[in-house]
Amino acid sequence: MQDMQDMQDMQNVQNMQNMQDMQNMRDMQDMQDMQNMQNMQNMEHKRLVEMIEQHEGREESLIQLLLDLQSEFNWISKDALREISERMRIPSSRIYRIASFYEAISLKPVGKHKISVCMGTACQVRGSQKILDRTEFKLNVGQGGTTRDMKFTLKRVNCLGCCAIGPVMVVDEDYHGRVTSNNVEGILSKYD
Repeated sequence: MQDMQDMQDMQNVQNMQNMQDMQNMRDMQDMQDMQNMQNMQNMEHKRLVEMIEQHEGREESLIQLLLDLQSEFNWISKDALREISERMRIPSSRIYRIASFYEAISLKPVGKHKISVCMGTACQVRGSQKILDRTEFKLNVGQGGTTRDMKFTLKRVNCLGCCAIGPVMVVDEDYHGRVTSNNVEGILSKYD
């Protein structure tokens, strides 16, 4: 009886050791992930500084700098705005006002692919709400949101100016006309 108890105690100790080993491995992976994230942030910061220096700190090049940063990083963070303000000696409120004015500049992370669903009158009467609903369902994200994998950002827009082929969905710079809710999945699959 005592031998069985000893064996069970040894098994419990071994199980606890295995659990501790697994936790240590997870902790090491977490530390590695944090290190990788820090390295990426350092690289992005270095690139940000290089881009500011390319514009020679000239205030008149601020809009172009913001557009270049948007192109490079797909969005502009608060930290980046702060860095621009400090290095170019421009009030951060002024930079924010300019960055938030332009539709081409995003102050929050956006997906690799940008989807716009036209909700103008011509498109709406032809079923664009169903297209938006289906797209939200397929991506599991609401309009204005970005998928967890950062692949897609979905926007509702008032008019894309191509009413004759409505309803219209634009992915990146590709216009898809006469879209139906049944076409949505096929369109999205082209961008995986």
